[in-house]
Amino acid sequence: MLRPSANLAKMLSMLPQRKWVFTNASLAHARRVLAALGVSQHFAGIVDIKALGYRNKPEEDTYRQALKAAGEEDPAAALFVDDQGVNLEPAKKLGAGTVLVGTREPHPAADYSILAVELLPEAISGLVE
Repeated sequence: MLRPSANLAKMLSMLPQRKWVFTNASLAHARRVLAALGVSQHFAGIVDIKALGYRNKPEEDTYRQALKAAGEEDPAAALFVDDQGVNLEPAKKLGAGTVLVGTREPHPAADYSILAVELLPEAISGLVE
């Protein structure tokens, strides 16, 4: 059902930051999704449910584990992007930046809310220099 997304690939290529996938799914599933969307090359790695010891979002400790796996132990240097506000709450509590995708409605844990992930560079002032 998924098809390559040129708009998503273009947006990801505009962001110079290292990008990681942090998912409650398996590594194999995440790889299939990234490949189907044609964006695998834009991600440095994937932190999946197995890497998290079969614990998942929104458990706060999994966010620390994901940051450590990505080589970034300072939450303030990270940005978490998710389509569920509940999954942004632990990231926000740790001091990370947060973006909620799929709505423009404000959420207490979201620094920004955007309708589509392709709008990420427009939503966050200074993210793309």
